[in-house]
Amino acid sequence: MDAHETTAVKRYGFSLAMKCNLVIVVCLVLGLGLGFIEALTTVLQFPFFLDVLTWIVGVGLLILALYSIIPQWNNYIEISPAGILFYNASYRIYSPWENIVPIVKTAGYYHSKTFELREPAASDIPFAEGVERKQAVIEPRSLLTGQKNLHYPSRSIPTVSYIPKQVWADGSLDAFFQQYAPALIVHEERDE
Repeated sequence: MDAHETTAVKRYGFSLAMKCNLVIVVCLVLGLGLGFIEALTTVLQFPFFLDVLTWIVGVGLLILALYSIIPQWNNYIEISPAGILFYNASYRIYSPWENIVPIVKTAGYYHSKTFELREPAASDIPFAEGVERKQAVIEPRSLLTGQKNLHYPSRSIPTVSYIPKQVWADGSLDAFFQQYAPALIVHEERDE
């Protein structure tokens, strides 16, 4: 994961290595998929119409795969003194720290894979206005018009795979939370 820090803002997204892995997967899928289509049309000896139709379906599936993989490159999570912002291809969501349910930490480990929100993010106000008013807000960003059900993502912000494990483990987030959101972390002692 790459981290971009400006003053007290920490931004985490996919690293160059992870992006290269995605490109390799797409190339493998493309190579294997086109090879399979070529073998299928050769072995079955389709008439020309079915041969063309098979290639059109194959290219359509490739476009669908690329549409679902490439937008993931721009996913990131941004942690700042004002709150947390998560951005992906489908939506972006912001919440101030006061709206985040405390995270339990026992024996140095966090017990949450998401930041749960006390109040769901509003989708009926402009995103910039919500950020300015320090109100949790969510905005759809999908090209697919049917993907407008924001009920689930408006209640939590994912952290897994965006904030690297070593960042959680090295204590830098603890120091950040202590300074800007001290009520966010609840330490529990282990019963032994």
